[in-house]
Amino acid sequence: MGEFESAFVHADHGLHLAQDIQNPFAEAAAYFYRALIHEQRGAWAQALTDCEEARRIGERMGDLFRMYLAKTTQGRVYTLSGDPARGRVLLEEGAALAEQLGTNFWLAWRTSYLAACLLTFGELEAVPPLCYEAIRVAEAAGDQYPKTLAQRTLAEALLALDAAAPELAESAMLEAIRLQQAIGAKPELSRSYVSYARMLQAQGEGEKARTYLSQAIDMFRQMGMTWDLVRAEQALHSIP
Repeated sequence: MGEFESAFVHADHGLHLAQDIQNPFAEAAAYFYRALIHEQRGAWAQALTDCEEARRIGERMGDLFRMYLAKTTQGRVYTLSGDPARGRVLLEEGAALAEQLGTNFWLAWRTSYLAACLLTFGELEAVPPLCYEAIRVAEAAGDQYPKTLAQRTLAEALLALDAAAPELAESAMLEAIRLQQAIGAKPELSRSYVSYARMLQAQGEGEKARTYLSQAIDMFRQMGMTWDLVRAEQALHSIP
């Protein structure tokens, strides 16, 4: 929801409780959950630090499940922060741990993360099948959040594959936006506005792109998402 101040109060309290009762499994989980808040805010270094702490404790305790979640999230963060090669390695390591555990937990999340990672490498043909699979698994689980991520990545891939026919890409993007509005996922909604603005600009709809970027910028400011804010402002200034 982008209410980061309240989120961190609860996350820090949970971490302190886990440390007070000296339960390393709970402590690893608490670091992981706090990492998710940093990831949503675009605070990449802090997210990686908390994930690493969760991994460290997980390795010490033999908690493969927590290691799986932490590696998967680190893969996502590295991809978003500009190091997709490292992100891909961690996503693959996370997938190997999931296979070892025999779990499908977070499968839609992991698959959508991998699709976004491959998109950064320009492996366009591989992206839509992963997105459709993430959407299928998310729908089966009733998990809307990873479905929104897959829809947005699908839109970006479809546009790159066939820029001359943007209808399918725009439909996927608008579905991502609709779902994010419905579930109140404001950080990802604002990021989808930026992505949609890029799509609109590529189609020559500069004024409409400005409108979406302006909405995103307002949301980033309100939520304190400084990393995203800087890039959205740069994108706005780039529109002639």
